[in-house]
Amino acid sequence: MADENNLPPHTPNQQQFNYDDARELRSAQNLVIAASITGPVSMIIGGVFLGVIGLVCGILAFRKIRKLIRNNGPMALMAKRLQTACIVALVVTAIALVLNIIYVVSVYPLMIEALETGDYSKLFPEGTVPSTGGSNSGNSTWG
Repeated sequence: MADENNLPPHTPNQQQFNYDDARELRSAQNLVIAASITGPVSMIIGGVFLGVIGLVCGILAFRKIRKLIRNNGPMALMAKRLQTACIVALVVTAIALVLNIIYVVSVYPLMIEALETGDYSKLFPEGTVPSTGGSNSGNSTWG
C-alpha cells in the first residue's frame, strides 16, 4: 500500500506510451534514411531502378509519419520532426529520379544505334571505347 502513495497522480488526459507507435516511428525513420541515401546514390549507380526504390521508401515513410501525427500520441512531436527530413528526402529522391529518366531518354537512341551498328564510339568519350575482345584485338585477356 505504501507504493500506491508514491505513484504520481494519473490524469485522464495523460497518454500512455504505445510500443506500436514507437515501432512505427522507428520503421518510418529507417525508410526516411533509405530514401535519403538511395536518391543521391542513384545518380552514380542504380539509376532509375534505385531512384524508384527510394521514392517508394519515402512515400511509405511519409504515410506512416502522417498517421502518427494524426494519432496525436506521445510520438507525434518526434514524428513532426521526422516529417521535415522525410520531405527533404522525397524532394532529393524525386529530383534524382527525374534526372536519371532524362539521362536514360537522351542516351537510349544512341544505345540502340550502337547495338545495331556495333560502333560504340558515340557512347564513350574519345579514346575510351572498350575493346570487344575478338581475335582481331591484340590486347585480349586470353591472347
